[in-house]
Amino acid sequence: MPIPILGKTNPPCPLCLKMYERAMTIQGGEYFFCRKDQVVIFCNDPYLNQVPKEEEEIPCSNEKCSEKMRLFMRSDGYMKAVCPSKFCGVGIETGEMPDANLIAEKGKANEAIDGLTKEGIEAKDKWLNE
Repeated sequence: MPIPILGKTNPPCPLCLKMYERAMTIQGGEYFFCRKDQVVIFCNDPYLNQVPKEEEEIPCSNEKCSEKMRLFMRSDGYMKAVCPSKFCGVGIETGEMPDANLIAEKGKANEAIDGLTKEGIEAKDKWLNE
């Protein structure tokens, strides 16, 4: 059961542009959630306030719509995009990536933040060195 936290300023949800609600887990971790779009993100997630650049925006998948989709991302690989047009409303959603287990190895801090597993780091190093 989440414990709601009141009285703090919360960032807006990138999908509906309304303010996130903030809650705390029993273990003490704080997270933001949006009831309308059904998304959750931890307060310390590096993708919390990230906005895609203009060249990275996703065009609506409905060929009759010319809007750019609003995008929500998390560091575990979950992504949700929604068309803001009230006539369209198309949505795209992915699940968590199974190899996104965060690790911390000495000398591999940047890769661990990217969410790669040990096998992924070894494959990336091999590819970069060839």
